[in-house]
Amino acid sequence: MQSKSQLVTSIEAFYARHHYWTPTNEKVTRIETPFVNRHRDTVIFYVVQETKQGLKLTDGGYTLDDLEGEGCFSSRSPQQLQLLTGQIERRGVSFDSESHEIFLRTSTQDYARHQIQLLHTLLFIEDLFSATAFQHDGPFIDQVHDFLTSVKRHITAQPTLADSSNQTRYADFVVVSSEHGPAKLIWTMNNADNRSYAAAIIIEKCQIQSQHANTEFYVMINDEAPVAEDVIQILKAEDITPVLFSKRYEHVAQLTGQANWDEPEC
Repeated sequence: MQSKSQLVTSIEAFYARHHYWTPTNEKVTRIETPFVNRHRDTVIFYVVQETKQGLKLTDGGYTLDDLEGEGCFSSRSPQQLQLLTGQIERRGVSFDSESHEIFLRTSTQDYARHQIQLLHTLLFIEDLFSATAFQHDGPFIDQVHDFLTSVKRHITAQPTLADSSNQTRYADFVVVSSEHGPAKLIWTMNNADNRSYAAAIIIEKCQIQSQHANTEFYVMINDEAPVAEDVIQILKAEDITPVLFSKRYEHVAQLTGQANWDEPEC
């Protein structure tokens, strides 16, 4: 297991070493990334050269078509479309409602940072709409929001933060501490077996902490399905506290600074 400093410094080399470029025609290149989806297939996107310096990075519609084919996502659901478009837009990525493409446009100069931006968005969207996301009380990310607002007034949903290179990084929530205590930055993880998304969260965290030293990091995990123990251990090794959603009230004092809190009766 790499230390945090080693992980931060090796990110660019990691991407360079494990991306595989396959030209499909004169203007389209297929990129195989070092991450896998829930099927254990390589996450792929395409680079389309639209002008001499202009590039389009796209998943070709695969991510949402695959989710819809398995009944995890419905393009006919206003609720799901609203959730999708809101999350994609805040990440600076676009969505084509006809082709289901998730894409962004960039230049050859900015390609490196935008490929990471698109890739992390694809991993996030797959996790957001995984099979258990809409059971019971609505989307898991909304359940986490409802829990946090019930125990702490001062939270910010969908925060964006800058890293040391002034690149935008993303989390799902930040809990603002009183006085001079640390802020709590929180991600949600709907698929508890999603190792690639766990890795993406770690990368985001390692980049964020260089500019936000007085911050603690958490991942709220949907544990309706069994949670992969190695995912828990990977997060802990990088100083990220995993919180199983079924045990969320055990962490209220840690998250909010409130010494006593009783779990509400069902």
